[in-house]
Amino acid sequence: MRVRIKFSKRAPMQYIGHLDTMRYFQKVLRRAGLPVAFSEGFSPHILMSFASPLGVGRFSEGEYFDLELKESVPCTVIADAMQRQLTCGFAVTAASEIDSRKMYNGMRSIAAAVYHVESPACIPVSEKRIQAFMGNRQIEILRKTKRKEEVTDIRPWIYDFSGTADGFDMMLSAGSVSNLKPELVMHAYAKEQGLNPDTLPLQICRMDLYANAGTQEAPVWEPLWLYGCIDREGVFHA
Repeated sequence: MRVRIKFSKRAPMQYIGHLDTMRYFQKVLRRAGLPVAFSEGFSPHILMSFASPLGVGRFSEGEYFDLELKESVPCTVIADAMQRQLTCGFAVTAASEIDSRKMYNGMRSIAAAVYHVESPACIPVSEKRIQAFMGNRQIEILRKTKRKEEVTDIRPWIYDFSGTADGFDMMLSAGSVSNLKPELVMHAYAKEQGLNPDTLPLQICRMDLYANAGTQEAPVWEPLWLYGCIDREGVFHA
Protein backbone atom coordinates (compact mmCIF):
# COMPACT_ATOMS: atom_id res chain seq x y z
CA MET A 1 0.00 0.00 0.00
CA ARG A 2 1.36 3.38 -0.98
CA VAL A 3 0.15 6.33 1.09
CA ARG A 4 0.70 10.01 0.41
CA ILE A 5 0.97 12.16 3.53
CA LYS A 6 0.42 15.90 3.43
CA PHE A 7 1.67 17.92 6.38
CA SER A 8 2.15 21.52 7.46
CA LYS A 9 5.36 23.06 8.76
CA ARG A 10 4.80 26.08 10.97
CA ALA A 11 6.66 28.00 13.67
CA PRO A 12 8.98 27.15 15.30
CA MET A 13 9.90 24.34 12.87
CA GLN A 14 10.56 26.56 9.86
CA TYR A 15 14.29 26.50 10.68
CA ILE A 16 14.53 22.70 10.60
CA GLY A 17 16.31 21.66 7.40
CA HIS A 18 15.14 19.07 4.89
CA LEU A 19 17.38 16.21 6.04
CA ASP A 20 16.44 16.72 9.69
CA THR A 21 12.76 16.80 8.70
CA MET A 22 13.19 13.45 6.93
CA ARG A 23 14.88 11.92 9.99
CA TYR A 24 12.20 13.34 12.25
CA PHE A 25 9.36 11.72 10.30
CA GLN A 26 11.21 8.40 10.22
CA LYS A 27 11.15 8.47 14.03
CA VAL A 28 7.48 9.54 14.04
CA LEU A 29 6.52 6.57 11.87
CA ARG A 30 8.39 4.13 14.11
CA ARG A 31 6.75 5.53 17.24
CA ALA A 32 3.33 5.50 15.59
CA GLY A 33 3.56 1.73 15.24
CA LEU A 34 2.52 1.70 11.59
CA PRO A 35 3.41 -1.37 9.44
CA VAL A 36 5.98 0.51 7.35
CA ALA A 37 7.92 -1.32 4.63
CA PHE A 38 11.72 -1.38 4.73
CA SER A 39 14.33 -1.65 2.01
CA GLU A 40 16.43 -4.79 1.74
CA GLY A 41 20.15 -5.04 2.30
CA PHE A 42 22.68 -4.53 5.08
CA SER A 43 21.24 -1.21 6.27
CA PRO A 44 17.42 -1.28 5.77
CA HIS A 45 15.52 2.00 5.85
CA ILE A 46 11.86 3.02 5.71
CA LEU A 47 10.55 3.20 2.14
CA MET A 48 9.49 6.84 1.96
CA SER A 49 10.26 9.71 -0.40
CA PHE A 50 9.62 13.43 0.01
CA ALA A 51 8.08 15.28 -2.92
CA SER A 52 10.05 18.53 -2.80
CA PRO A 53 12.58 20.01 -0.33
CA LEU A 54 11.52 23.18 1.45
CA GLY A 55 13.99 26.00 1.99
CA VAL A 56 15.11 26.73 5.54
CA GLY A 57 13.11 29.58 7.09
CA ARG A 58 10.00 28.97 5.00
CA PHE A 59 6.60 27.99 6.31
CA SER A 60 4.41 25.50 4.50
CA GLU A 61 0.83 24.28 4.45
CA GLY A 62 1.55 21.74 1.71
CA GLU A 63 4.48 19.37 2.27
CA TYR A 64 4.30 15.78 1.04
CA PHE A 65 5.93 12.39 1.27
CA ASP A 66 5.02 8.98 -0.12
CA LEU A 67 5.14 6.01 2.23
CA GLU A 68 5.07 2.26 1.57
CA LEU A 69 3.15 0.06 4.02
CA LYS A 70 3.30 -3.73 4.26
CA GLU A 71 -0.45 -4.00 4.77
CA SER A 72 -3.58 -1.95 4.18
CA VAL A 73 -4.47 0.59 6.89
CA PRO A 74 -7.31 3.17 6.75
CA CYS A 75 -6.01 6.65 6.01
CA THR A 76 -7.78 8.10 9.06
CA VAL A 77 -5.95 5.59 11.29
CA ILE A 78 -2.60 6.49 9.70
CA ALA A 79 -3.16 10.22 10.16
CA ASP A 80 -4.34 9.81 13.77
CA ALA A 81 -1.40 7.56 14.72
CA MET A 82 1.09 10.03 13.26
CA GLN A 83 -0.61 13.11 14.71
CA ARG A 84 -0.28 11.75 18.25
CA GLN A 85 3.51 11.61 17.80
CA LEU A 86 4.04 15.01 16.19
CA THR A 87 5.47 17.96 18.04
CA CYS A 88 4.33 21.59 17.91
CA GLY A 89 4.88 23.02 14.43
CA PHE A 90 4.01 19.90 12.43
CA ALA A 91 0.53 18.57 11.61
CA VAL A 92 -0.82 15.93 9.24
CA THR A 93 -3.48 17.58 7.07
CA ALA A 94 -4.23 14.84 4.51
CA ALA A 95 -3.57 11.16 3.85
CA SER A 96 -4.61 9.18 0.79
CA GLU A 97 -3.88 5.82 -0.83
CA ILE A 98 -2.04 6.38 -4.11
CA ASP A 99 -1.64 4.27 -7.24
CA SER A 100 1.76 2.57 -7.01
CA ARG A 101 2.69 3.16 -10.67
CA LYS A 102 5.76 5.36 -11.28
CA MET A 103 3.74 8.01 -13.10
CA TYR A 104 2.05 8.87 -9.79
CA ASN A 105 5.25 9.15 -7.77
CA GLY A 106 5.06 12.35 -5.71
CA MET A 107 8.42 13.81 -6.70
CA ARG A 108 7.85 12.97 -10.34
CA SER A 109 4.30 14.35 -10.43
CA ILE A 110 4.97 17.91 -9.26
CA ALA A 111 4.20 20.51 -11.91
CA ALA A 112 3.31 23.65 -9.92
CA ALA A 113 3.47 25.19 -6.47
CA VAL A 114 1.31 27.87 -4.87
CA TYR A 115 2.93 30.38 -2.50
CA HIS A 116 1.78 33.21 -0.28
CA VAL A 117 4.38 35.93 0.22
CA GLU A 118 4.03 38.47 2.99
CA SER A 119 5.83 41.59 1.84
CA PRO A 120 6.72 44.97 3.37
CA ALA A 121 4.44 47.94 2.78
CA CYS A 122 6.99 49.55 0.44
CA ILE A 123 6.11 47.03 -2.30
CA PRO A 124 2.94 48.39 -3.95
CA VAL A 125 0.07 45.87 -4.12
CA SER A 126 -1.83 47.46 -6.97
CA GLU A 127 -4.05 45.62 -9.44
CA LYS A 128 -2.94 47.96 -12.21
CA ARG A 129 0.76 47.37 -11.48
CA ILE A 130 0.23 43.60 -11.20
CA GLN A 131 -1.60 43.51 -14.55
CA ALA A 132 1.22 45.48 -16.14
CA PHE A 133 3.77 43.06 -14.67
CA MET A 134 1.88 39.99 -15.92
CA GLY A 135 1.36 41.69 -19.29
CA ASN A 136 5.09 41.58 -20.01
CA ARG A 137 6.01 39.21 -22.80
CA GLN A 138 9.33 38.55 -21.08
CA ILE A 139 10.46 38.84 -17.48
CA GLU A 140 14.20 38.32 -17.43
CA ILE A 141 16.20 37.73 -14.26
CA LEU A 142 19.71 36.58 -13.44
CA ARG A 143 19.14 33.00 -12.33
CA LYS A 144 21.85 31.22 -10.36
CA THR A 145 22.34 27.47 -10.39
CA LYS A 146 25.03 25.31 -8.80
CA ARG A 147 27.07 25.44 -11.97
CA LYS A 148 26.43 28.83 -13.56
CA GLU A 149 24.58 32.12 -13.71
CA GLU A 150 22.42 32.96 -16.70
CA VAL A 151 19.74 35.41 -17.75
CA THR A 152 16.43 33.53 -17.89
CA ASP A 153 12.95 34.51 -19.04
CA ILE A 154 10.71 33.38 -16.17
CA ARG A 155 7.41 34.69 -17.62
CA PRO A 156 6.30 31.26 -18.98
CA TRP A 157 6.79 29.79 -15.50
CA ILE A 158 4.47 32.26 -13.73
CA TYR A 159 0.99 30.74 -14.01
CA ASP A 160 -0.76 33.19 -11.69
CA PHE A 161 0.20 36.29 -9.70
CA SER A 162 -2.20 38.39 -7.61
CA GLY A 163 -2.23 40.78 -4.69
CA THR A 164 -3.68 40.22 -1.21
CA ALA A 165 -4.19 42.35 1.90
CA ASP A 166 -0.69 41.56 3.20
CA GLY A 167 1.27 40.56 0.13
CA PHE A 168 0.97 38.32 -2.91
CA ASP A 169 -0.31 34.90 -4.00
CA MET A 170 1.33 33.12 -6.91
CA MET A 171 1.28 29.81 -8.75
CA LEU A 172 4.66 28.94 -10.23
CA SER A 173 6.18 26.15 -12.24
CA ALA A 174 7.76 23.51 -10.02
CA GLY A 175 9.48 20.16 -10.38
CA SER A 176 12.70 18.87 -11.86
CA VAL A 177 12.37 20.50 -15.31
CA SER A 178 11.53 24.12 -14.43
CA ASN A 179 11.45 25.09 -10.78
CA LEU A 180 10.86 28.78 -10.08
CA LYS A 181 11.48 30.26 -6.65
CA PRO A 182 8.96 32.86 -5.41
CA GLU A 183 11.67 35.25 -4.27
CA LEU A 184 12.85 35.57 -7.89
CA VAL A 185 9.35 36.63 -8.93
CA MET A 186 9.23 39.17 -6.12
CA HIS A 187 12.66 40.50 -7.04
CA ALA A 188 11.54 40.98 -10.65
CA TYR A 189 8.31 42.68 -9.56
CA ALA A 190 10.09 44.97 -7.08
CA LYS A 191 12.71 45.90 -9.66
CA GLU A 192 9.97 46.91 -12.10
CA GLN A 193 8.59 49.23 -9.38
CA GLY A 194 12.00 50.89 -9.02
CA LEU A 195 12.90 49.21 -5.73
CA ASN A 196 16.09 47.46 -4.69
CA PRO A 197 15.02 43.80 -4.49
CA ASP A 198 18.04 42.76 -2.42
CA THR A 199 16.92 44.75 0.63
CA LEU A 200 13.32 43.51 0.86
CA PRO A 201 12.38 41.17 3.74
CA LEU A 202 9.96 38.48 2.53
CA GLN A 203 8.11 35.83 4.51
CA ILE A 204 7.25 32.91 2.25
CA CYS A 205 4.73 30.14 2.84
CA ARG A 206 4.26 27.29 0.39
CA MET A 207 0.51 26.65 0.34
CA ASP A 208 0.35 23.49 -1.77
CA LEU A 209 1.93 21.42 -4.54
CA TYR A 210 0.05 20.45 -7.70
CA ALA A 211 0.20 17.87 -10.47
CA ASN A 212 -1.09 18.53 -13.97
CA ALA A 213 -3.86 16.06 -14.78
CA GLY A 214 -4.37 17.70 -18.19
CA THR A 215 -1.91 18.74 -20.88
CA GLN A 216 0.71 21.45 -21.13
CA GLU A 217 -1.57 23.46 -23.41
CA ALA A 218 -4.69 22.90 -21.24
CA PRO A 219 -3.50 22.18 -17.70
CA VAL A 220 -5.81 20.72 -15.06
CA TRP A 221 -4.26 21.42 -11.68
CA GLU A 222 -4.86 18.80 -9.01
CA PRO A 223 -3.45 18.94 -5.45
CA LEU A 224 -0.89 16.23 -4.90
CA TRP A 225 -2.93 14.48 -2.20
CA LEU A 226 -5.64 13.77 -4.80
CA TYR A 227 -3.47 13.02 -7.83
CA GLY A 228 -3.38 9.26 -8.38
CA CYS A 229 -5.72 8.68 -5.44
CA ILE A 230 -7.33 5.20 -5.54
CA ASP A 231 -10.24 5.74 -3.14
CA ARG A 232 -11.36 9.36 -2.76
CA GLU A 233 -14.01 8.31 -0.25
CA GLY A 234 -11.31 6.90 2.04
CA VAL A 235 -9.14 10.02 2.09
CA PHE A 236 -8.35 11.78 5.36
CA HIS A 237 -8.41 15.56 4.96
CA ALA A 238 -8.37 17.95 7.89
